[in-house]
Amino acid sequence: MGIHFVNLANQKAVSRWASFAPGYRRKCLRPAIPRGSSILARARALITSVLFLTGACDSSTGPGIARLWPSVAAGAGFSCGLIRDGAAYCWGANNGGSLGIGLDSSTITPVKVSGQGTFAQLSPGNHTCGITTNGVAYCWGINPFGELGDGTDSNRLAPVAVSTTRRFDTISTGDFHSCALAIDGTAFCWGRNDIGQLGVSSGTFQLLVPTAVFGTTKYRSISAGESYTCAVAANGDGSCWGYNGEGELGDSLYLFVRFPVPVEGGLKFASIAAGTNHTCGVTTAGAAYCWGVGTAGELGNDTLGVFLIPQAVSGGHLFASVGSGERFSCGLTTDGVALCWGDG
Repeated sequence: MGIHFVNLANQKAVSRWASFAPGYRRKCLRPAIPRGSSILARARALITSVLFLTGACDSSTGPGIARLWPSVAAGAGFSCGLIRDGAAYCWGANNGGSLGIGLDSSTITPVKVSGQGTFAQLSPGNHTCGITTNGVAYCWGINPFGELGDGTDSNRLAPVAVSTTRRFDTISTGDFHSCALAIDGTAFCWGRNDIGQLGVSSGTFQLLVPTAVFGTTKYRSISAGESYTCAVAANGDGSCWGYNGEGELGDSLYLFVRFPVPVEGGLKFASIAAGTNHTCGVTTAGAAYCWGVGTAGELGNDTLGVFLIPQAVSGGHLFASVGSGERFSCGLTTDGVALCWGDG
């Protein structure tokens, strides 16, 4: 979950947006953003310009040679990405050490995250967490509620191992909490828990180490939002827990809960993305649904308002993935087209 949005789901998406081709490196010259051109043309030029300015175009190997980034993700004022060899880089604001570079200074170009770990996934939020290729979870940055999971509430300028012997498959960061799925599908959360965002069925205000989510359900994906969390079970059922003041849990109520509750509608999900005050998901059939606050159009259902149960995103597109931001949503269609809606 982030204030801005970056989602390069695969190298095909990079190729479509920034004229990179999979499997080799290509020149990436800084473009002029054309005035009066189509929105798509301006978006392509802007993204390429951002890559140039942030250092994704690497001048060290020649003028404007592009690094290949299999994944890039956005946090609160900063971004992080993985290059092909699994090395992690971050850039932008460095509040509390969210870049993980061992310093507290910000940077406008990518800097390698400290340590020797080879990462398979990164999840930047207010803090950052990642999973190495051997399943070990690391976190860094601000830590007032134990969201780094290292057993303390101290900020960290460089990655620290999450305090557990578990190996993880995926990880997600919220505002002040983190959640991850173990290799066997068991969900764990840690950090702030004032309104049940950890799903541990306990009123404990914060937990400094990973704690299993209530119940015996095995999950295949999990997403930590601002103050709530959603997950998809192995059978495709969606469930959410935590803050529910604007219907972001999708259970038809406004009551926050401290344990997983089913998303209404009987939909089977491939993934769910928790945002600030709204949630979006993609079904196993590729249809996108959103729910919660939609006063800026972030639900994509052609109607402004607050909706307590999933609403179909208009347009009839088939999606591979969706993401929920602060007042907007974006998705990548199955044919590699990026679409966004809401406050832009």
